Order: sequence, then C-alpha cells, then structure tokens
Amino acid sequence: MELVVHEIKRLVEDYYKCPNFLIKEQILKDIELLKDALLLLKIDFELDTPLKHT
Repeated sequence: MELVVHEIKRLVEDYYKCPNFLIKEQILKDIELLKDALLLLKIDFELDTPLKHT
C-alpha cells in the first residue's frame, strides 16, 4: 500500500511539472487508476470475506 501512495505522490508531482497537455492527460489517468486500486484495497481489508484475486 505504501508503494501505491508513493507512486500517486510522484505522479501528482509529474503532473504539475509537465508542460505537455497530452502527457498530463495520461498522468491523470494513471492517478485515477491508482486511486481506484487503493479504494479496492480498502474495501478488501474491510470485508469479512476478502475479494477473490484473479
């Protein structure tokens, strides 16, 4: 989980430093994907029966 949080921080820094609009859009998509992964991890930890990993 620490790795995901570290990666989000790095991507946010890259987003603000990047002058290229198209690259910024891709960075934003990556941030959204990692955010979704964190939400799934949070849900998985809170469930009595963890989600199946496929």
